Amino acid sequence: MRLLVLLACLLLAVPALAAGVVEPGQEVQSPVLGRPITYTLYRPETVPEGKRLAVLYLLHGVNDDDRTWFDDGKISGLLDAGIRSGWLPPLVAISPAMERSWYVDNPDSGGAGRVATAFREDFIPKVEAALNAAGLPVARCWTARAIGGNSMGGYGALLHALDRPDLFAAVFSLSGGLFRPRAPELESDPLMRLPFDTDWFYGAFGRPLDPKRFDEATVFRRLNIFLAAPVRPAVWLSAGTADYPIPIDGSTRLHLLLQRAGVDSTLRISAGRHDWEHWTSVMPEVLAWLGERLDTRCGG
Repeated sequence: MRLLVLLACLLLAVPALAAGVVEPGQEVQSPVLGRPITYTLYRPETVPEGKRLAVLYLLHGVNDDDRTWFDDGKISGLLDAGIRSGWLPPLVAISPAMERSWYVDNPDSGGAGRVATAFREDFIPKVEAALNAAGLPVARCWTARAIGGNSMGGYGALLHALDRPDLFAAVFSLSGGLFRPRAPELESDPLMRLPFDTDWFYGAFGRPLDPKRFDEATVFRRLNIFLAAPVRPAVWLSAGTADYPIPIDGSTRLHLLLQRAGVDSTLRISAGRHDWEHWTSVMPEVLAWLGERLDTRCGG
């Protein structure tokens, strides 16, 4: 009941709150990619004296860009409400433009490049250093850092968190593209058949798509590394009841595997489709969940 009251207050408060500052068109140079990575930044209205900021990385979907979380997702108003109410620590939110890369390393000629490596080795450290240099005191430690995304971005967020669990305190996936590795029972099920005959993945796993490469990139093949790690982020998984079958199936199966392994995992399958109407409806609860898991006392 307490959580329901909180969420109602968050939603009702959004229109009355002055927006934090949203700054599109920011850039960080990536030596790994040999080009800059563009991003949109949200920063709160004020930084409390002597406090450091948490960092939330927001990954976009396959047909979106760094502005989508702010334009379609209306995330800045929800962040303002959470910070003002005290249910979120003061934080910055950062959404990089990663095109249709699926957030994976792709060394192919004409491919997006080593996007996963660039995000972790170039983007995160450089953008956080730049924020500190600009007077935004970011707490540069895993306990103060979270990542999440929708659709392709939900897959990408989990990919980074599973590969590098030491970087994040929490990860969320909204209708993530959580494909399972190929199996005979999947190929015979028309609802679960993988789209090897289409170009849903825009060459991210080879062109034509390489089934073995695709299988190795699924989140389920990353679990052994994640589960063996000494520290692991909390996980939030959700999908809509009228969503595509794969996000519902993948989110449910991953949640069960994580729970059995003792991971802090939350699953929500609620009314909605694969769209922003659904994703924005669950974000207040996601942000309340994040606020309980972010800790900026580690310093910078």
